[in-house]
Amino acid sequence: MKSQLLILLGLLLSLAACESDYPSSQNTADDSGDSTGLSAETPLAEQPPARPLCDTAGLLLEGNEKWMADEHLLIRILANDATQDSRLGDSHRHLEVRNENCEILLSTDLEVDQSPDFPYTIAKINYNKVNGWLAIQGFSQFYLLHLNDLKLVGPLKPTYLNERYAEDAQSGRINKLEVWEDYLIGHAEDLGTFVYSLKQEGPKPTLPIAEYSADGGFEYHSLFMLHSGDEPEKYQLLAPEYNPTTGSLVINPLLESPTRLDGRLNSAFRDNRYLVIKAFDEAGNQTPVAVDMLLQKRIPLPDEVARQSDTDIINWMRSNS
Repeated sequence: MKSQLLILLGLLLSLAACESDYPSSQNTADDSGDSTGLSAETPLAEQPPARPLCDTAGLLLEGNEKWMADEHLLIRILANDATQDSRLGDSHRHLEVRNENCEILLSTDLEVDQSPDFPYTIAKINYNKVNGWLAIQGFSQFYLLHLNDLKLVGPLKPTYLNERYAEDAQSGRINKLEVWEDYLIGHAEDLGTFVYSLKQEGPKPTLPIAEYSADGGFEYHSLFMLHSGDEPEKYQLLAPEYNPTTGSLVINPLLESPTRLDGRLNSAFRDNRYLVIKAFDEAGNQTPVAVDMLLQKRIPLPDEVARQSDTDIINWMRSNS
């Protein structure tokens, strides 16, 4: 009996020793010191290439170097000897694109925007992966770089439905650029929001379907009808808002989902506070979309009001605001 127990004990000790020769299946990438978060079994060809350590022939502002791992491109905006201004000094407007081997693929100086000491920067929310456009933000203008073929478009200016008037030297300064689906949405100081369509054939300005001048003409609220989703006949209504305190641009969609819309508005109503836009469901039934342009939001309508004429709906909104 004792010999059987000794044999059994020996087998158990042998099994324990075998298991200790192999790492635990619970170990993570962090346990092994791998800071990439990629599994050790991931094929090397599938891992994104690391940022190359290229020499810098100039001065770089923080955020003005971006490694596009998928495209194997290093984007930089520099101040160098060629852009140096004799009176104002450094001018950060030299665009440089290198590959993973640090070979220069594109090297060009961007136009001075207002003053040589106003730098260009790589916009933080800037890249449309579907169409491949990267946004470069200046003071009052911007460029778009197409990463697939390194085509540089610009300088481009914000475009508005109605004429704008500058209040001071800061008027027109671009505060924010962001990509939303196939569009670039921006905001300029005192002038309001603007939109560019980012189609493969080239960026083009997209005007709002309506615009309301608030605060005695010193604030502009715009309403855009932009194509959204996979169906060509469906759109989203956007009333973008810029928050100067946080520096954020809120896209502010007014519809729960992309919808078929009739965006044709009488030109006499384009600058009204209250708007009614026609929406259609899958069966073709018409539904009014009521918008308060001052508050930049959609107004829910009681059923009995929604069945009334556009004029009556506007009168109801005016009475209930």
